[in-house]
Amino acid sequence: MRKLKFIWIVLSALMLAGACSRLDEQKAALNIYVRLPEDAATKASYTDWSTLFSRETRINDLKIWVFLNESTDASLPAGLLLGYLEPKQLNVVSGSVQKFTVLLDKEVASKIKKVDVYVLANNGSFQIAAIGRDTPSTDLDAIVLTDNQFGVAVNGTPTNTGVIDYQGLPYTAVGKALTLSRSGSNLSLGNETLQLVRAVSKVQFVFSQIMLSTGEKPVPFSINSLELNSGQIPEQEYLFNDSANKYKIGNEYVPRTLTFPGLPSKDDIVGNTNPSSYVFDSLNETPQEYQARIYEALVNNTLTGYAPCYLRESDKALTGKINYTLGTFAPKTLDFSMNPNEKFTRNSSWVLYFYINNNSLSLSVAYLPWTPVDSYTIIGR
Repeated sequence: MRKLKFIWIVLSALMLAGACSRLDEQKAALNIYVRLPEDAATKASYTDWSTLFSRETRINDLKIWVFLNESTDASLPAGLLLGYLEPKQLNVVSGSVQKFTVLLDKEVASKIKKVDVYVLANNGSFQIAAIGRDTPSTDLDAIVLTDNQFGVAVNGTPTNTGVIDYQGLPYTAVGKALTLSRSGSNLSLGNETLQLVRAVSKVQFVFSQIMLSTGEKPVPFSINSLELNSGQIPEQEYLFNDSANKYKIGNEYVPRTLTFPGLPSKDDIVGNTNPSSYVFDSLNETPQEYQARIYEALVNNTLTGYAPCYLRESDKALTGKINYTLGTFAPKTLDFSMNPNEKFTRNSSWVLYFYINNNSLSLSVAYLPWTPVDSYTIIGR
């Protein structure tokens, strides 16, 4: 009896293996390579600048859609959903290129010439209805960030000056009309790697003041107001773009000035014996190196920062003004702006460093891609 039972178990296992084999034979594997941001992280807690920066670089979840773009079968419509993947676990390694495998119907896959691929990270970060497996490409193309999503509230106060809870920021990648490469049942996008980029950009205000070697901060001053000018941030921004260097926005711009409440006071702003040492040295450092230097100073409390403001991208160079008072003199206004050839496109960071030195307020600015591409670890390739 035990022998018969053993034989039955073996036969059952063989039958199951055969069924699984037949099931696998009905599928084709499409390997998609996704490049994570250079500063991707999964840290969950935040109490200071160090953890704030980790919070804004979080990758919490990932969704991948594959749609038909072109095939050899006229009966297969463009936009047909071919496959969907929502990995349950992510191996988030900063700056890595990771392989994700989406299973496609084998018969349909044999007829595919080109596909459209959409990748979304941090689905819950932009406060819109959940999107998933059954979302068509036309709906994905139509998703816009608008109203109080990384823009301006009705009263003109910037919204989302911090990352929403622990959801991170929205990252997207999209590739249209990508040609498939074939190796048996394994498919790939050739040498194409989809780069995840943030769908928003950041403005970071940083402050410092002169301090004597005795620890005294001798210049009396106050920061009265700080704002970005109106008519620069679009009313809406598409979540998905064909490229990090393209943007699709409407023709309407928010007509309100963006004001920043709760600005630091003289007592709040850190003193430095040489505040000009934090000025951007464009001849000897890259904007990325400067941002790293500023961030390190914020983490170490040698500079004072205002909470980052995350905004929708724009095809315009941003401008603004700061109003301040030195001693008993009348208030003054300092205008600031990006260079005319710069645009506030997604995944960019604009750092503005204001410092009081020698009875005057000065400004140093740097504008840079938020995620510089250096080297990457390729996982699973």
